Amino acid sequence: MESLQYTSLAQMFFANCDREDFAGWFHRKPGGWEHFSGTRLRNETQFIALALRNRGLSAGESIGIVANSSPEWIMADVACQLNQARVVPLFPNISTENFAFQCDDALVQVLLLYKLSDLSPSICMLMSRFKAVICIDPESELPPNGIYWADLLKEG
Repeated sequence: MESLQYTSLAQMFFANCDREDFAGWFHRKPGGWEHFSGTRLRNETQFIALALRNRGLSAGESIGIVANSSPEWIMADVACQLNQARVVPLFPNISTENFAFQCDDALVQVLLLYKLSDLSPSICMLMSRFKAVICIDPESELPPNGIYWADLLKEG
């Protein structure tokens, strides 16, 4: 059997970003389309990984993600892999008890979401349990431990 070319999904992601024929990704946002070039995907993923490490994300811990599919979702996933952390997809429309159980059971330390208002008010009351709550939408309200994705990129 032939050995694999890549030893991790992160390695495969970065190799894809570096391909000459890689046109990047387009993501539809309010007001139009946003382009994510291979260079941007690579750099922002590395910045997020560094910022998460600097904020104390350790190997074996988890990041919960409550967001629709997006380039930021994938970049956060790869950034977690670089930190030997796990990604836990969470749904915004579950009960507060199930949300809390899933976060406790998976050792979720950081929560990534598109915007705080996507969560029910009772789940919003649980935000203080996380090391950080990252909001992708720069217009989102932030909890006291919140940070915007763009500011986390600057930290990295």
